[in-house]
Amino acid sequence: MESNVLQHIVAKNLRYWRKVRKFTVGDLANRAGVAKGTLSQLERGLANPTLDTLWALAMALNVPFGTLITPSEEPDFLPQVSEVADPMSHTVLLDRNVGDFGVVEIYHMTLGPQRRRQAGAHPNGVFEVVVGLEGSCGVGPDSALQYLLPGDVVTFFADREHSYVSGAGGCHIVVLVFYPELRSNNKPEIPNSESLSWPGAWARASSQLTSEVFSGTLSVTLQKEVWRANARSSTHHTFLSDTTEPAFYRFDIIPMGRMIGNKEETTRKKLARYTEGEGLFIEPKGTDEAILAKELESGWNWLYCEDVSLSRDLFLRSASILADDGRLIVITHLIDPYFTFEEYQRNRLLYIYGLELYEWSDERVVPVGHPIRQILQNYIGVWTKKNVAPTTENCSQEDDQWIDATTLIRRAGDAGFRMAEHYRVSGIWSLSEWSSGRHAFLFVKN
Repeated sequence: MESNVLQHIVAKNLRYWRKVRKFTVGDLANRAGVAKGTLSQLERGLANPTLDTLWALAMALNVPFGTLITPSEEPDFLPQVSEVADPMSHTVLLDRNVGDFGVVEIYHMTLGPQRRRQAGAHPNGVFEVVVGLEGSCGVGPDSALQYLLPGDVVTFFADREHSYVSGAGGCHIVVLVFYPELRSNNKPEIPNSESLSWPGAWARASSQLTSEVFSGTLSVTLQKEVWRANARSSTHHTFLSDTTEPAFYRFDIIPMGRMIGNKEETTRKKLARYTEGEGLFIEPKGTDEAILAKELESGWNWLYCEDVSLSRDLFLRSASILADDGRLIVITHLIDPYFTFEEYQRNRLLYIYGLELYEWSDERVVPVGHPIRQILQNYIGVWTKKNVAPTTENCSQEDDQWIDATTLIRRAGDAGFRMAEHYRVSGIWSLSEWSSGRHAFLFVKN
């Protein structure tokens, strides 16, 4: 494409999109990090745009790169090839499609020998598929550069700064850029959770911290990117499952963050200093018969209870057999706070199912028919309140093995204990120290 034709197209598109976004020339220049004079010349068709400047302007306007170099009268059809060059590379826009997935742009990029083309971060969820044609090339974020030869294919998230680095003989590559949420040359649509691609769904889930569940299919080539995204997220997790189609996985994005580091052994050692004098270790794994036994002597200095049923009677009996200022150490699972029995049921089931899901390796695809698939569906059903949980998991009243911190502290207080120390030793990442997980308490008899 002749430079004066490209200048005319860019000028028209810049003016149009700046008005759509309601930016002044100064606003757009500041957002893109370009000189106001340069932008003014580009909008008047008086300057030849560089690749870096066009990318910066596209990012600032929140439009795909190809939008700025495609004739706006026919946004979904390229009547001629669009080319942009800079000292490091020569890039040609070969095609641009708008479909259910979003916008897909296909480029041919040429780099000379031992050249590095540095690219800025695209919007959240944008990813690239790069195909090697000739020579060798490294592509992707600098911290995870992947190398390809002719015929190789590499996929990576492009919502971080990334590079294209050629080998000694230079390279020719095809770059496919996928913009999942940009579906037309108008303002981006907000698709629903059932129509989003995985990159778009993940971007929406992680950036907006949404409580929605997203499900769908994605290419197996994105598997490594899913694992990387899981490792970076504190609030969401993607599970991949095999399907009958070998080229695709099913994905389920659920609002379930990563597990915090397990501090249980460290906390045990910290609490051990309170076990001086005569005391009892009670570890019946689900029964409190040892404490409730009537023949148990009184006057103990401490009791150490792990995974017992935390009933009101247990706290009353513990108080009756401890000496004044006696210590009661409790290590147990707690669920998220609840105010109604319905909330209790939901929080208990989410915690139980969540524990089973966390036993599944972060980098394993769920095989067809595997039991963990049913656990995942149970979790999603309870979370979305669309499905009734299996009756074998339901209960008709509170189970003393599964209560929240408020209930536990209230029962201890009613029995004459005050809380002296508290530690959340494991569980799902949360801003609250009282969220579900393993907790350790030191209570002292008043």
